[in-house]
Amino acid sequence: MNEWSVKNALHKAHFTLLEVLVVLLILSMGTTLTGIKLKKAYDEQCFYSECQEILNRLRTAQELMLLLDADVYVIISHTVNNQVACSLEIEKPLNDAWAKMIERPLMLSAIETYQLGGRTEGSLKLVFSLGNMSQGLLVLTGKHANKETIYLRGYPSSIGRQPPGEEMDKIEESQRLYPAEIYEEIYPDTNADLQ
Repeated sequence: MNEWSVKNALHKAHFTLLEVLVVLLILSMGTTLTGIKLKKAYDEQCFYSECQEILNRLRTAQELMLLLDADVYVIISHTVNNQVACSLEIEKPLNDAWAKMIERPLMLSAIETYQLGGRTEGSLKLVFSLGNMSQGLLVLTGKHANKETIYLRGYPSSIGRQPPGEEMDKIEESQRLYPAEIYEEIYPDTNADLQ
């Protein structure tokens, strides 16, 4: 091989600076877009898990009201560092270990605003007392236009994200598929126990 062909082969093997910069630009754009999507997905997941935590607190308050026959309050408020805090208060004296575990406040960072029945207040106090409860729509909002609605019916019932009409539709469908008459035929002793 002559000297000229060796230099030519070495020269062709190298990339130009412009080609390297174009490849780096494409790679950085791809990672940036992926990072933005991951951040948005993370924020969304945090929001819905915090909404589930509030829903669990509301269900716990209802169960404590029914089991202990005590007044229970769920307090949702903003803290000084602009986080949302959710805590339980029970009007009945409890064991210290239970009280610490139950009344420990939740610090929620993905939920930005909350409102009950269209009213936004500095602090929201939901009351669970003697079978009566706060009634209305608890709307929680977060970043990226995330929004969650929790339906409070005002009486002991399942607290959830479905409107009462949809729940009644499911009950009616269940009755249609498995009517009470068939249930009484299958389990005749149950009806006698109720009377």
